[in-house]
Amino acid sequence: MDSLAREGLRLTNMNMETQCTPSRSSILTGRYAIRSGTHSVPFGGVADGLTQWEVTLAEALSAAGYATALYGKWHLGSHDGRLPNDQGFDEWYGIPRTTDEALWPSSAGYSPSVMPPEQIMEGRKGEKSRAVRIYDLEQRRLIDAELTRRTIAFMERNVSVRRPFFAYASITQPHLPTLPNPAFAGRTGNGEWADMLAEMDHNVGQMLDAVDRLGIRDGTIVIFASDNGPKFVKPWDGWAGPWRGQYFTAWEGGIRVPFMIRRPGRIRAGRVSDEIVHGADLFPTLARITGARVPDDRPSTA
Repeated sequence: MDSLAREGLRLTNMNMETQCTPSRSSILTGRYAIRSGTHSVPFGGVADGLTQWEVTLAEALSAAGYATALYGKWHLGSHDGRLPNDQGFDEWYGIPRTTDEALWPSSAGYSPSVMPPEQIMEGRKGEKSRAVRIYDLEQRRLIDAELTRRTIAFMERNVSVRRPFFAYASITQPHLPTLPNPAFAGRTGNGEWADMLAEMDHNVGQMLDAVDRLGIRDGTIVIFASDNGPKFVKPWDGWAGPWRGQYFTAWEGGIRVPFMIRRPGRIRAGRVSDEIVHGADLFPTLARITGARVPDDRPSTA
């Protein structure tokens, strides 16, 4: 991740929303999340997700000829009709909601008859998504390695047929519970949080190495970002650096996040900017670069 920061632009005043659902909505629609019914994280199994008439970045890029895939956390709809393959992604694999639900199956008093456990799911455009396995603490440790593997395989398939692609690798770390893959447990000697960071850094490195190995470095835009600040829940509490606040707050500690973008030949290496940017800026920016169409029949933040 440090090498990615050195090779591109780092934004030090990148802002998201106070929760993950509205942040992900703003990224994919280029609009304020309240317009899409995604203003907050849904609880209790209620109907949730992006309204079906929203146009997502994945739909815009698909219409422009791009292959599209999401691997990882979605959190913009839990039911058929509102899953990634219903919102422009050719394929997806991951969790429909959030990682802390991995704690449920092993929690005292938990009853799957009251609230079914979260499932790892996969699906393809035009087909119904299917449950693969229950997302429990064992799978929580394993999922990011699988997301990385699938992201790389997706890039390989599309490079082999010379098709442009949009790979949305929505890795689940460092969301609580921050449990590292068994291959990284104890690796740093500084506890599970540090082991998890080492794993995340390794997974990002594998994807960057794949871009180089496939010979597409100069033609590929790589973005690394977060969707909100840390959640102070021990023993998995994060750190917001100098900023006050956390997840669920509108202070900078809740909305100011890391952001790096690399585009060789077009973005000067090592550049740092403190200009104010928001997640909703990504859709119109990437659409302009790729030639995709931004909807003109609705208000936007562009």
